[in-house]
Amino acid sequence: MRGVGIIEVKLRVKVCTIVGNRPQFMKEVVVAQELKAQGIEEVLIHTGQHYDTDMSDVFFKDLPLPIPRYHFSLRHKTQNTVTGEILIKLDEFLSKEKPDFVIVYGDTNSTLAGALAAVKLRIPVVHVEAGCRLANRSPVTKVPSEEINRTLVSHMTTLHCCCTQNEIENLKKEGIVQNVYLTGDTMLDAFQQFSLFASQKSTVLPDHHLSPEHYVLMTFHRAENIDSEEGCRNLIRLIESIGMPIVFPIHPRTEKSFRKHHLLNVLNGTNVLLLPPLAYLDTLALVNDCCFVVTDSGGLQREAFFANKYSYFFYFDDCWPQIAECGWQTRCNLSDTTFDFSKTWSSVISENPFGDGHAAQKIVSLLKQTIDA
Repeated sequence: MRGVGIIEVKLRVKVCTIVGNRPQFMKEVVVAQELKAQGIEEVLIHTGQHYDTDMSDVFFKDLPLPIPRYHFSLRHKTQNTVTGEILIKLDEFLSKEKPDFVIVYGDTNSTLAGALAAVKLRIPVVHVEAGCRLANRSPVTKVPSEEINRTLVSHMTTLHCCCTQNEIENLKKEGIVQNVYLTGDTMLDAFQQFSLFASQKSTVLPDHHLSPEHYVLMTFHRAENIDSEEGCRNLIRLIESIGMPIVFPIHPRTEKSFRKHHLLNVLNGTNVLLLPPLAYLDTLALVNDCCFVVTDSGGLQREAFFANKYSYFFYFDDCWPQIAECGWQTRCNLSDTTFDFSKTWSSVISENPFGDGHAAQKIVSLLKQTIDA
């Protein structure tokens, strides 16, 4: 009688990853590489939330990102209609793909729609950069939409991947303690992986006759800062207070506001090199060689920290207080009457609170463990 062998069948795991804006592309590139290395099939869905070529397409040219299987063209513009349109489209394509997991990043409308579409279809959600919170969260009518998005997503998530211990504590305060893990920051992974490549490939400094350590890198994009005429005029006053050349890649929203209030010519008349939104490698080259950073971007403030550059952060609250606690940041308000940019260096950090540059590996390992369980 012939023996009957046992054949082990390994089912292929599929994940759908949802991205829609500039910071999510940088985080996705390192996770995508690790998913591929681990033999996990990934379907990338680009919601089109950032539709500008300089804010989106350039990343797929410069970075080893997978080609999106689905790329939405959004017709609506408001927060609610954009979220609703993405949700409707995701319902169709997630139903078609039937993934084992959906991965979402950060706190955008794409993140919220992705998590909601997944959980309604009974698909587990992996939230990368989970637990990020502002300290000042009231009244609710004044809470930024990003804060609303990330808070709601946390209550729909199966696997919470936190950048630092601070985010774990934030979730604990909301009663979320299961499947919460400290993975580190995928932005640190990307920064470490691509900084040397950026220094070799990017020509942004010589193209614009910039000398290392002799310019300030500045970005502003938050509605609370630049949507009003007063905000635009405050930004011009801030620029005039910085006594050295400023490199200012201007966000489409910021440019639109300056045009609306007839102040773009005034901005061009200052000590600013006004550039369109830059490719990731050019941004890395600029942050690594600048004197210091002035921004309202949660992503750029972290990249400045990774590059050992002091940053001045212009927002009413901060999701990443670890940077200031390490002595590498001052938080400011654009409405301040005076600005002091004299502090451009701080102490050496013995241990990076954002991890060791292996966040993507830890995230994918946790995903596989969750599948095996």
